Amino acid sequence: MSLGTYFLGTSEFNLYYNCSTYDVNSIPLDERAHPYRGLLLIVLGISLEICYIPCIYAMTCPRQRVQHCYRLMLFLGICEMISLGTDAIIVGMWTIEGAVYCSKPFAIYWICNLGEFLWHIQAVLLIVLAVNRCLTIYDPLLADVLFKGARICPWMIFPILYSTCIIWFAPPLIYNAMMTGLFLNPHLKYLPDNDYYYKPPLFTIHNVSAATILVAVYSIFAILFHRKLKSVDSRCFVKHAKKEFNTFVQVLITCTLLVISIGGYLLEQRFNDQQWIVLIGTYGFVLFQGNGNVNNIS
Repeated sequence: MSLGTYFLGTSEFNLYYNCSTYDVNSIPLDERAHPYRGLLLIVLGISLEICYIPCIYAMTCPRQRVQHCYRLMLFLGICEMISLGTDAIIVGMWTIEGAVYCSKPFAIYWICNLGEFLWHIQAVLLIVLAVNRCLTIYDPLLADVLFKGARICPWMIFPILYSTCIIWFAPPLIYNAMMTGLFLNPHLKYLPDNDYYYKPPLFTIHNVSAATILVAVYSIFAILFHRKLKSVDSRCFVKHAKKEFNTFVQVLITCTLLVISIGGYLLEQRFNDQQWIVLIGTYGFVLFQGNGNVNNIS
């Protein structure tokens, strides 16, 4: 259940997250633990964290800091580094241990809430970055009006407030080492799904909306870009567009991977008995978290 239920609806929370109805060891540890999968997650997480360090340092340089897009990308990069710690390194250790919700309920619930909190921040930040990049190319004056200087602050605060609201009202995805994935049902493989409590509409609404908005932003930009190329000042426009092209492509790649990750998570919840789908979703999400530093290095 959500954080709101955790703090204000304790009886309801205990009803659906109750660990006294079954024995965790009714499924043997050797069926729950997957050392090689966990080790791969840890190695990926640590490797990507190391790659992020020079990228974060580069974005803090004065020349980069004055550009509003790099401030947003710095915030995004910090969120992704923390996410790698939770969704790759800690989750990797849980996979080696064979951890499920009822084997360590407090740690898994709160770490998964942190991961969910960061996921929603990243989704909204990428929408803001997409708008920023498209406006910077199409209408740089309007981009400065909206994002320059201290005006960037509300664009950073909003994702935090939005994500706080989401985790207050919607339950987190809970990690399950048996399947090496995140699921809405904390008792997966022990108890059957409850279609209302373990498949809340807010989860689907948020993810589908984020993907739809990103596609809409780039589609509208493509139409406006095409029209601008036909205008009388197209030469100046093309020269300016080339200057901003690299960061535009970086954000476009990251947004594309976000849409793919959203699709992967929705498929995981729908086909949670298909191990190969779950593994693709899990490792794909870790690589999505690490794509930012690859983009910046390139």
